[in-house]
Amino acid sequence: MDGTAFFYVGFSKNEKGKSDRALQDFNQAIKLDPADVDAFYNRGVAYADKGQSDRAKQDYTQAITLDPAYANAFYNRGACPYETSEPAQEEARVHQGITRTLNKHAPVQTPRLCCAP
Repeated sequence: MDGTAFFYVGFSKNEKGKSDRALQDFNQAIKLDPADVDAFYNRGVAYADKGQSDRAKQDYTQAITLDPAYANAFYNRGACPYETSEPAQEEARVHQGITRTLNKHAPVQTPRLCCAP
């Protein structure tokens, strides 16, 4: 199986609420393709679903590093619980991602929140 297959299997598992199993597949997808921005983003979603916001933020940050216009990654990273002393900086990052997307005239998708309130 290539990285893409692991990504889709992980995505399906996470949608069914099987975050632990999804993480295994996302890890394998990233191992096979370390530049798979969607695998990092969705692994971040899986970590967030498990309440591991620090790990989620790391993956959202890596997704942003790989694709600086990935607005959903900016949004989710900023929406995670503020475990930083600089919440204004996180909010600015969210707006930065949205602005980058709008400037490229790309459609804005409704992002999936990384953490439940």
